[in-house]
Amino acid sequence: MSDPITISSNELLARFVIRSSWFRQDNTVRPEAFMPRPVPHLDLSTTRRNGIELHELWEIGRAIAANRLDSEKRAATLYGRADVFAGIFSKNNLAMTIDLFPKNHVNIIGWPADKSSLMRIAKEIAASAVFVPIPKEYESQ
Repeated sequence: MSDPITISSNELLARFVIRSSWFRQDNTVRPEAFMPRPVPHLDLSTTRRNGIELHELWEIGRAIAANRLDSEKRAATLYGRADVFAGIFSKNNLAMTIDLFPKNHVNIIGWPADKSSLMRIAKEIAASAVFVPIPKEYESQ
């Protein structure tokens, strides 16, 4: 992992939605979509939207889903993405680091360790997120 970086607060980051439990039927995002990986990691994977074409963004999402296995060892399903402005993470005293893979990958770090604080932050982020279902043309290519 690299050192924390500064990303403009109005830059959009995408969180790929790979679980049906991460969004509601009305296409709002549930807080679970923004819960970080458990201790000892406490990080959350997102993707910068700047500098990549839409088809590339969906390709990244499909690759991420293909590499995440469900309880039956099948690839996860990519349902869409939850777009949020980077400023919501800074507002909650979280930091961002860039990884080289996958392309435009940003880890959100600095999460508190207690569950109630995690859920409070995840709820605030989810409330500001916009769910974008995967378009039919990108579902399986």
